Amino acid sequence: MFLGFPPQKGKNLIKFVDTGQKVILFYDEKRSTRPTPLALPKFLKIDESFLVGLGIYLGEGSRNRHPKVTNSEPLIINQAIKFFDLFGIERNRLKAWIQLHERSTASLNEVRGYWLSNTYLKPKNILYVRNKKSSGNASVKKFGVLHLEVNSILLQLLIEGLINQVGSIVKNLSKKKIVPFLKGFFAAEGSVGIAKTGSVNEINFTSTRANEREMIKKLLNKIGIVTHNYNRRFEVRVFGFNNIKKLVHMKIFQYHPDRDIKLNQGFVKLQSSLKVL
Repeated sequence: MFLGFPPQKGKNLIKFVDTGQKVILFYDEKRSTRPTPLALPKFLKIDESFLVGLGIYLGEGSRNRHPKVTNSEPLIINQAIKFFDLFGIERNRLKAWIQLHERSTASLNEVRGYWLSNTYLKPKNILYVRNKKSSGNASVKKFGVLHLEVNSILLQLLIEGLINQVGSIVKNLSKKKIVPFLKGFFAAEGSVGIAKTGSVNEINFTSTRANEREMIKKLLNKIGIVTHNYNRRFEVRVFGFNNIKKLVHMKIFQYHPDRDIKLNQGFVKLQSSLKVL
């Protein structure tokens, strides 16, 4: 777990204390404002929660400040919470705020109630709801976008190390374990293309980082899905009936219900059109 973790932050040394089943990380510094220690499992299990959470964080997480995941989908927020659980973050340390578009038809109480009913968050976790002003007629999320944060320098350093090693982590995954990682990443950065007929015609993954697009391409190819690059729009594209069928069957958008419904309805239309032909 600790490969790539820096020995210090600035001038402050970071120490590891092995207690048997856990490892305690803390600043070797005597001051009242030193960061809260992390109590981490001695061995990190590369299971579904970790892989889905890692994929989501790569797509929706902050990379240059304290750990933060932003999304409008409660399932994604819940997986992010589970991801933070793995690193010993007590849920009372989670801080959240909601960005609500001024054209939303939901009241502030409805918005808070929605997030409290559909996530693991408690009333004390949600600090406030902030209204967002903007021009244009773009569609808005009725219940806003939730920003989930953890104020922990040590967790920030740990996640930075994981992100730097993600290529090595996923390179040797079995085909079975590739799937939850892809589900997390596609929940964050995937999209579904629908033709005028209502049929799904492609599934896309978007990232401005070329190394991430190449990683996703290799993982999809490893499980037998053919991909195509569209570098002008920073996309990895999947099209063709057999390729789309495989992604439907693996429930690639399990953690993003809107896209999952869109994909499944589009695939039903695609199947029907092929039968007609």
